Amino acid sequence: MEILKEFIAPLLVVIGLSTDIAPAFVASLFRKDGILLLNEGSGIMAEQIAVGELFIAVFLCSTFTACLVTLVKIMKELSFKEAFLLAGKQMITSILSVILFSILLSLYN
Repeated sequence: MEILKEFIAPLLVVIGLSTDIAPAFVASLFRKDGILLLNEGSGIMAEQIAVGELFIAVFLCSTFTACLVTLVKIMKELSFKEAFLLAGKQMITSILSVILFSILLSLYN
């Protein structure tokens, strides 16, 4: 898990998010309730980041990909190729949406 966090952190910075969000992002790849790591420590991290950044972080964590269990089920029901294509489309859509939200929030601020 630490290796994933180290790999993801620079990508989050490119998107304009804090590297502190990496654990929640990685956990959300496996289970969507991993997003709750953003509320860890009685919400200290959630209070320390800007509202716009928190919105983008929650959006990215919840839309980047389906949880691992869902992807495995899609592979079983359809095929590996279909699961891979669906996950890829979802990732691209999520990243493009995050970029758009980031632009809109920067114009607003």
